[in-house]
Amino acid sequence: MRFSDRPFVASDAPYVVATHLLEHAKGFVSAPPTEQQVIESLQAPNVRRRIVLDEHSERAGLWMAKDHEGWLVEIGLIVAQVPRKGIGRFALRSALQWAFGEIGAHRVWLEVVASNVPARTLYESEGFLLEGTYRDGFRRPDKTYEDLMHYGLLRSEWNP
Repeated sequence: MRFSDRPFVASDAPYVVATHLLEHAKGFVSAPPTEQQVIESLQAPNVRRRIVLDEHSERAGLWMAKDHEGWLVEIGLIVAQVPRKGIGRFALRSALQWAFGEIGAHRVWLEVVASNVPARTLYESEGFLLEGTYRDGFRRPDKTYEDLMHYGLLRSEWNP
């Protein structure tokens, strides 16, 4: 399957909210924003927000990353509409191309809950290294806690 991506626009707000509520995602992402919060966030500087499109130009997922001072990028969110179809890998590679290829960042980091083994496997397969664990660093909507894993990738380690 071939994917592409494009910037978020205001009309994507319902989709963005809905992705947070997908059964396979809602335990791993923070509480969903409101549509108004999504629209207001479009004005935030230094944040890249992209909708992943499938070969039919239908929405298939999304990713968001933030540029911190030009040298450090945080990948804050990757959600695939349907897991294990290559959407997450495409989104991750797209985010890395933006970070390292377009803005020339030195370092990219992300965090993922310990139980999200498919995501951790993906990140590790793309070169990210586990740099630490925040014990009980993520609070789920049901008020339970889980370890949060911190991963990093340096530009010199990136293999486009």
